[in-house]
Amino acid sequence: MRVAASLLLAAASIATCSGAETSGAARTALNAMGVADVIELLREWNLDHVFGAEFEEMRINGALLNMFAPGDLNENNFPRADKLHWKLLDAKLTEHRKLTAAPTGSRRRSLVTADDDDGFSGINIVANRSKISFGEVGDVQLRRSGAGMLEVLGDFLLGEADSDADAVNVGSTLMQLAADISDLKDSLTGVAPPGLCLSSCMDFLERYPKTKSGVQCIALDSSTTQDMYCDMDVHGGGWTYVARGSDSNDGCQQDSYGTVSTNMTINSRWSLGQDTINNLAMGYDYLEYLVTTGENNDNGYDPLDQWRLFRISTQHVLNFAEPMDATYNTQVWQGNHWITVEYECNTADCGPCWEPGRQNFCCDDTMSDCELALMDQEGQWSHSNTNQHLRCDVSDYDQDQLVLLVRGSNNRGKECYSSCYQAKQHQPDAASGVYCITVGGDETNRLDLYCDMETMGGGWTYVARGSNSDDGCDTDAFGTVSADHFLNSRWSLGNWAINEIGYDQGTKWLEYYVTVGHNSDNGYAPHDKFRLARVPLGSNFTLGSGMDVDYDVEVWNGGGWTAMEKGCASTDCGPCWEPSYQNWCCENDQSGLLLDCAQAGMNQEGQWSNANTNQHLRCDDSDSDQDQLVLFVR
Repeated sequence: MRVAASLLLAAASIATCSGAETSGAARTALNAMGVADVIELLREWNLDHVFGAEFEEMRINGALLNMFAPGDLNENNFPRADKLHWKLLDAKLTEHRKLTAAPTGSRRRSLVTADDDDGFSGINIVANRSKISFGEVGDVQLRRSGAGMLEVLGDFLLGEADSDADAVNVGSTLMQLAADISDLKDSLTGVAPPGLCLSSCMDFLERYPKTKSGVQCIALDSSTTQDMYCDMDVHGGGWTYVARGSDSNDGCQQDSYGTVSTNMTINSRWSLGQDTINNLAMGYDYLEYLVTTGENNDNGYDPLDQWRLFRISTQHVLNFAEPMDATYNTQVWQGNHWITVEYECNTADCGPCWEPGRQNFCCDDTMSDCELALMDQEGQWSHSNTNQHLRCDVSDYDQDQLVLLVRGSNNRGKECYSSCYQAKQHQPDAASGVYCITVGGDETNRLDLYCDMETMGGGWTYVARGSNSDDGCDTDAFGTVSADHFLNSRWSLGNWAINEIGYDQGTKWLEYYVTVGHNSDNGYAPHDKFRLARVPLGSNFTLGSGMDVDYDVEVWNGGGWTAMEKGCASTDCGPCWEPSYQNWCCENDQSGLLLDCAQAGMNQEGQWSNANTNQHLRCDDSDSDQDQLVLFVR
C-alpha cells in the first residue's frame, strides 16, 4: 500500500552504520574512500611500501588524494619515493578517475561507501532520483522523491514483527495520522467533509462551526444512519428537525410514525419516535425543543413566524405520552433567560404544552423578542384528540401544523463566572438576567442564577427567597434553586455558597439587600422598598443568627455607611433591624440608586427569618409572610 504521507529527513542520503568495506577499492571513486581504502589501493598498485606509512600517518583519505597535484609529491613529504614513483602514482590516479567516472548521460550513479563529516560510514547513492528496492518484485522501496524527502512504498514496522507489544505498524499509523490531519484541516476551515455522519446537528455545529442549514447524515444509533434536516440559523443553530404533526390514530404516540422528511416545506405527519429524539441530546446537560407552525399547513397559518422554546434536564425525557409541564421541571425561554414553569397542563395533553399566565411566552425567530401570547390560552404539541395548538396570536387549530426541532445544550462550555459581581466586571454593560455561576471555583458546581445588574451599580446575585418552613434559622441549602425572581418559592443556597459568592474577587465586604419579592402570598408590593447592609470579611454572613452589631454590620443610609449599634432579638436569623434612628428603608430611583432613604415608617423590629419562620421587612406596613422576602448579595 502507498503511504499517504512523506517523511521529512534531516539529510537526503541514507546511511547504514556498518564498517566501511575495503575490498574492491580499485572500483571505488576516490572521494568516497576512507584512509584504509587508500592504503588498499596503494597495495594494488604496489606503491604501499613507498607512500603507505606517510599516507597513514597524515590520515590521507580518498578526497585528499584526489586533490593531489604532481607538485605535492616531493621528497620532503615522501623521502622514500623518487620521481619514477611520483609519475607512477600520478598515472594510476588519472587512470582510476577515468575508471570510476559515470558514463555521460547515464541514469546510473555509483554506489560507494563513505566517511561523512560526522565520522559515519555508509551507503551513498548520488543520483537525485534514487531508490533502494527490496524483494524479488521490488514491492518495498525507499525513494528519494525530493530535497530532504523520503517516500515509502509499502508498509513497515518499528520493533520486532512477531512482538505485538513492541512492533508499531508505521505505515498504518502514518495513514491514520494523515486522515486525522485531514479532519483537523476540515474542522479548522469549519466545513464538514462530504459523507460524514455524526450524532446530531449540534454535533456538526460544534465540530464544524461553518455548517449551513441543510441535510446532514445523522447516526441515530450504532447501526442506523438517517439523513435529517439541520437548522443552523435559529437561536444559534444545531437544531435537528424530528417531527411534524400528530399521529392521526394516536395523539399521544411515543413510537415513530410516518416517513422522515428532510424538507420542512412538505406537509406530512411523521416522528422519529420518543427514544430516538431523546438520544439526540445524549451527553448534554439539557434537551432544548422548539415548536413552531410548519409551512403549507392545511389551514394556512403563517409558518415559522412565532416560536415556543423550552428545555428539560436530560435527567428527564421528552415524553410524548404526557404533558411536559412543571412535573418535568420544564423551563421556558422568555427572551434572555430561562424560567421554570409552574403550570400543570391538561392531563390529556401530550408532549410540549403551555397554559395561560405569566409564563405563556411566544418569540420571534431571533428568540430575543419574546412576549406573553396574545391569545393567552392553553395549547400543546398534541392531545388525546390529536389536535395541535400553538396559539400565539390566533386561536389556531390543526393536526398537521406544528413542527418540532431539538438540540442538546450545556452549562459546560458557556462562559461562567464566580459571581454576578465578576460578570459585571467582565461585562460593564451586562443586563439583568440569568448567568452561569461557578460556586466556590468548583467546575462541577455550576448554577444558573439571576443577576441584578442595575441596583446600586449591579453585580447582585439572587441567593435565597423565603424561610424554611421547617427551620427558620436553617444555614444549609434548601428548596429548589430558582433563577426566576418572579417565582414564589422557598429556597436558599445556604451559608457556604452565599459567602463564596459574596466575598468573591478578594473583596473586604459582603453587601446584601433585602426586599419584598414578586407574587408573595399576601400580595405585598414587590421591589418597592429596600434594606441594604454589609458585613466585613472575617465576620462572615450567616442565616443562623441575627446579623447585628455583634457581626460589625454597617447599614446604608442613602449617602454612606454607618455602623449598626443595636442587637437584634435572640430568635432572629439572618439580616435583621431594630427600632432606632438606623432603621433605614430606601427606595430605588429610576437609575437604580438607593439614595432616597429614610427611617422606616413602622420603625419596628424585623428580620429575614425567625425561629417561628416569619419574615418582616416593615418599611411602611407591618407585613408578615413566610415567602415574601428575597435576598441578593455581592
